[in-house]
Amino acid sequence: MNLPSLNELYNQRPFSTYMAMHRAYNYPPPQLNTPQFEVLQHQQNEFPPLTSISSTLPSLDGPSPPQSRQQCPQCKGQKYGFEAYFHNINIFPEPPHALLPWVERSYLLKNRLQSLLVSYTVQKFERAYLQDIEIDINNWRLQVEAFAHEVASWRSGSERVVNAVKEVHQWSKTMVKQLWDHVVGNQMLPMPKGRVKEMLLEFRKGWEKVWVASVEHQRQFMASQGNGSFSC
Repeated sequence: MNLPSLNELYNQRPFSTYMAMHRAYNYPPPQLNTPQFEVLQHQQNEFPPLTSISSTLPSLDGPSPPQSRQQCPQCKGQKYGFEAYFHNINIFPEPPHALLPWVERSYLLKNRLQSLLVSYTVQKFERAYLQDIEIDINNWRLQVEAFAHEVASWRSGSERVVNAVKEVHQWSKTMVKQLWDHVVGNQMLPMPKGRVKEMLLEFRKGWEKVWVASVEHQRQFMASQGNGSFSC
């Protein structure tokens, strides 16, 4: 894989705007059989920093559905089930089944981030494998960028969705830089007990803001068209 070094990436001039993505990379396909997308190289975007996410924002861990209720097949992904989450009316007024492939892919990206953080900040690693570590981190960065571009393009008519995507993407870029600086010894990334969990929660909550904004955009659009709901 021909990727720019992370040292080069974070020392070049400011990138162009978010949607100006022009040169393509090829990278390993996502683990799920969801719609394919190409990874685009774009110059470092000037996004506003990730705003603080309210601690009152509902978590993904919604209440369990009643045992007597029939399970919703539209909430079952290829690896994870999201029935309790999608049917939690404190988060979504109606189950957003159209979001299932994207929500599941965001979970895979979160899991990969967890692996990177544990492997290269919590555990000791061999500096002899620095090049392989750089490829691992770079791959995650590229996959997040491609995913962010896909989601923002899919909901390009909603400024709220696009802004939420920009926030979580900027958070991810900052995380990559901090992780790489830690790996090469430029600046240590403090990792007290529980910090990995906090970082994963921030990433997950960032995408949750995107899904909530997307559902609201869809609801408003359907109301303007006089259409019905999109639940099970």
